[in-house]
Amino acid sequence: MNFELMWDSIPRLLGGLVLTLTVGLGLLVWRLPDLGDRRAPGAPVSRESAFLFNNLLFVVITLAVIFGTLYPMAAQALSNETVTVGAPWFNRVNAPLFMALIFLMGVGPALPWGGARWATVRERFGVPVLVGAGAALLAWVLGRRDPVVLLTLALALFVVTIMGDEVLRGARARGRARAEAFPLATWRLATRNRRRYGGYLVHTGIAVMAVAIAVSATGGSDTTGTLQRGESLNLGAYTVRFDALTVEPLPDDARVLETRAQLTVSGPQSGSISTALRDYPNSTSAIATPAVRTGVGEDLYVTLLASDPASGAVTLRVFVNPLVAWIWVGGGIVVSGAIFAIWPERRRRPAAEAVPA
Repeated sequence: MNFELMWDSIPRLLGGLVLTLTVGLGLLVWRLPDLGDRRAPGAPVSRESAFLFNNLLFVVITLAVIFGTLYPMAAQALSNETVTVGAPWFNRVNAPLFMALIFLMGVGPALPWGGARWATVRERFGVPVLVGAGAALLAWVLGRRDPVVLLTLALALFVVTIMGDEVLRGARARGRARAEAFPLATWRLATRNRRRYGGYLVHTGIAVMAVAIAVSATGGSDTTGTLQRGESLNLGAYTVRFDALTVEPLPDDARVLETRAQLTVSGPQSGSISTALRDYPNSTSAIATPAVRTGVGEDLYVTLLASDPASGAVTLRVFVNPLVAWIWVGGGIVVSGAIFAIWPERRRRPAAEAVPA
């Protein structure tokens, strides 16, 4: 057992984990008498069970990430063997767990406490299931064949439909009870229970991010080619034409030599762009500076891989990645929902009692 190597590689990480586990377990043991639930456990199909399964999934995902992170270090420390646990392993293990989390994210808020009858389940989930299945079918007809994308899209629309139905039900009930217009009833309903409806908004943002991540991770396309001046490289709806090559020091740092390719893009993200390679004094290889054009539907990346100043030729890589902007949109929705949920409510102060003369 190579303790010296283990100590040199991961002492701080292991120390932090041990400290976190010790403090966390200590607090848990300290408050254990207050954490006991004397009520009977909820039915398998209930909001309590959905929250319980949700927490269990988070624990399993955490353990999987810890294992995948520490196992290569432990293997190297114990047997001096190099073991690599890369992105494919994490995707294969965690992707099904995250799919289950998205499903429970929609199911939990719609289930009643204590238990649900079949009639309630059919009423609450019939339309969302049809919407999710219809969205996946439409995506399949339009050419999407990746099962991960189809399942993510179905689950995301399932969640969003449930969130919308919950808001619609509550607003209609309040509108009928208090004779309020639908927009006013919706606003007052949300502001009277910010945590609940802010959580719905957070869930919607996570669903948007899930779809965007699944599509961008699997739907990208790229091509590489060597061009002379005036030649073009085609990828989908884009045409990238090489116009000029410039080799010169940076204006603000003469020690850095920049090789810059001037390009013209035709297509959804049309315009003039430039991508460069920069040679720094202390660097053994040139550092690429890609050109990026961002759009609502997709992002375009063009990278200068190599150049030949003598012949004027350049080698370019063109990459199109869909729905990247929607990851940021979903993140913005999540942040907005969190702010809405934690925003302090204005409380009415009781009127002061009249002081007798």
